[in-house]
Amino acid sequence: MDTKQTHNFWDSEFPQPEQHHTVFSAIVFEGGLAVLALVIGYFCSFSPTRTLSWSFRDVVLGFAAAIPMLVVFVFLDRATALPLQRIQQLVRSFLGTFFGKCSTVQIFLICVLAGIGEELFFRGLMQDGIAYGIGGSIGLICGIVISSLLFGAAHLVTLTYGVIAFLMSLYFAALFHWSGNILVPIITHALYDYCVIRFVLRRFLRTQFEPRL
Repeated sequence: MDTKQTHNFWDSEFPQPEQHHTVFSAIVFEGGLAVLALVIGYFCSFSPTRTLSWSFRDVVLGFAAAIPMLVVFVFLDRATALPLQRIQQLVRSFLGTFFGKCSTVQIFLICVLAGIGEELFFRGLMQDGIAYGIGGSIGLICGIVISSLLFGAAHLVTLTYGVIAFLMSLYFAALFHWSGNILVPIITHALYDYCVIRFVLRRFLRTQFEPRL
């Protein structure tokens, strides 16, 4: 795919936003999820950060847990099934349009906020809150399933993408439950997002859309 064709394809899928609008919108949205989780938790007398603790072991676990996800991403990126090819096109188009002109620092900041905001909301508030409210194994299962369904629905660009997001959410949920520390899925989520964005921008947008260092 040559540069001209690539550029036209991006433009046909999404309008080109201004760089500062992209960064501001992402910060407001992802940061807003964290604030929303904290506000709802406050009024429900349940803190989505109640499991948050700093541990070198959990930091390492968070980084290591991103590796299997990245391996799966590379596999899916090379898949030839039609539904997966459509997802590949959408991901390239979206990331190229909205992150192509962002700097490395801006991409990193957005990914960190995405990890914090989405994990506090879906894991810290939804999963842990439901599990705590119902109690026992039933509460745990309900918390994991309901939060993952909502996560999948929030990423329902296509049915296939929604299913993939649901499975990713189950993975984050398992990390959270196994580690007992919301820090683990936050790190995994943020690192995965950052690596995927950088991978897509480097491979498919070449130097024209390469983030500025």
